[in-house]
Amino acid sequence: MHTYRRIEVTADCDLVQLIVGQYTFRFVYRAAFDIAQHLRLNSRLAMQHQNVPREDWPAHTVDDDILEAELKQLNTSRAVRSSNMRVNCKNYRVGRRDALVLLAIDDVNLEFDADTAGKISRWLRQRAKEAKAWAGDTSTQIRAVGELTDAAKQ
Repeated sequence: MHTYRRIEVTADCDLVQLIVGQYTFRFVYRAAFDIAQHLRLNSRLAMQHQNVPREDWPAHTVDDDILEAELKQLNTSRAVRSSNMRVNCKNYRVGRRDALVLLAIDDVNLEFDADTAGKISRWLRQRAKEAKAWAGDTSTQIRAVGELTDAAKQ
């Protein structure tokens, strides 16, 4: 597994920017929500693979009450607006190999330990909320991601 010196997630208008080492990726906030959700799932599955007890898993939450108050100040318009800035990636996949979480963006393959993937998931979700608020998008979407297993074998 590669150790990255720099991992940073920022919101820039209606885009979310993920910087990992020498790579910089820009997504629309909807894609950032999707990636965050898959990173969270695969982080938890990697922890299960490592036999980390569930009570020792880090809480994968952001203080939504504080964040919502901050976002209301940013949300100045009811109409969804766009910065017309360009995303620089088209395809992404999130997966897992044993205790590692894999993130493939276009032709770049990244590996993270479960804890780092969980942190990136939280950062992406928080920054996606900020970008969504900047855009004035007040829509609500509920999505679920899971991994189906054969419970009879376990």
